[in-house]
Amino acid sequence: MRLIEGIYGDKTGAPTVGYSLRSHACCGLCTVAGAAEASGRGTVRIPLGEHLTLSFAYSPVNQPRRGPTLLCYITDRKQFPGTPEAQEKQLLNRIAECAAAGVDYIQLREKDLSARELETLASKAMSAIPGSSRARLLINSRIDVALASGAHGVHLPAGSLPASEARAIWARAGGAGAIIGVSTHSVAEAASAEAHGADFAVFGPVFEKSGTMNPAGLEQLKQACLRPAIAGAQMPVLALGGVTLENALLCFQAGAAGIAGIRLFQRGDAAEIVSKLRAVLLAGLAGL
Repeated sequence: MRLIEGIYGDKTGAPTVGYSLRSHACCGLCTVAGAAEASGRGTVRIPLGEHLTLSFAYSPVNQPRRGPTLLCYITDRKQFPGTPEAQEKQLLNRIAECAAAGVDYIQLREKDLSARELETLASKAMSAIPGSSRARLLINSRIDVALASGAHGVHLPAGSLPASEARAIWARAGGAGAIIGVSTHSVAEAASAEAHGADFAVFGPVFEKSGTMNPAGLEQLKQACLRPAIAGAQMPVLALGGVTLENALLCFQAGAAGIAGIRLFQRGDAAEIVSKLRAVLLAGLAGL
């Protein structure tokens, strides 16, 4: 059985329609949450508007479980031009834009800042996220800063403390519902992150920084996504490293549940980038 969930945007990039598609092994048909029509063997037609219908094929193949497409913006204010004050202003504006566009996670990764400076920036970042947004702010490495700033969770670098320990620290400090992401660079690290209860893993590098093909990185991503399942829902794996709109499809076809990136989300129109990434995922699923 294959589960597919997605949020698809209109021409402005705003998420407009969400569907949950589930293939049934017993009858070979599909049901769709919302007004959707299943017709013919292995075909789904979804009316998106008065004159627009989405149609693609499906089959109950053995693929990594598909949940919602996850997008993660990893920050680097130093890439913005100008003075430190101008860089911070541009960063906060970008956080607000990405959150409004439908990015799921924003990883505040400003490693040059002191704990106090990072806490101040994190508090500003939390204020920059629109109240209606589903975006969640994760602080890179620093659980103390995440708790002090009211952030939604923490992102742990590879080789740092396990997600289970980070969650225990969070709970002992009185925090609730922490989201914990983990950076991974091997199948073993991805499996370990899942075993320790991480909410998701970022796996990379998949491509070179220039976005050129790296067969080894892509194959390792595939193996991480196809790792042996453990009890419970499978942990999503996001692809990182040289991912562009042009090569993102390869990541989805390898089994990635989403995309993480710095330059990908930090340049250009955020709403357009998010909308195109979700369209790329949909095209990839149609071709599986």
